[in-house]
Amino acid sequence: MSRTAISNTIRIAVLTEAGYRCAVPTCRTILAIDLHHLLPVSKSGANTSSNLIALCPTCHALFHRGAISRDSIYAWKSLLVSLSQAFDQRDIDDLLFLDTPQPYPLEVTGDGVVKF
Repeated sequence: MSRTAISNTIRIAVLTEAGYRCAVPTCRTILAIDLHHLLPVSKSGANTSSNLIALCPTCHALFHRGAISRDSIYAWKSLLVSLSQAFDQRDIDDLLFLDTPQPYPLEVTGDGVVKF
């Protein structure tokens, strides 16, 4: 079976989902990132964002050598999907606003109430 190239749209979606880092929580490499198929191409795995995960070359090789389990890869993919769908764009904009220095006092209480 011949491989088809992963589209830039899918590539960017998978990399964005992983924060442009290796998806292995203890790794977090950012210099070089591979896209790994959860269901291999040889078993009809598609080039879809749901079937791809970002891995650095070292973690990718460790997976293929059996040092990283398939269950771990699936768990990390599930975590990434959950986190990326936890906030909509408005929530992200609000969180980024809270992270920027403000010219006036800004206080966030433990219950999530913002006081100006």
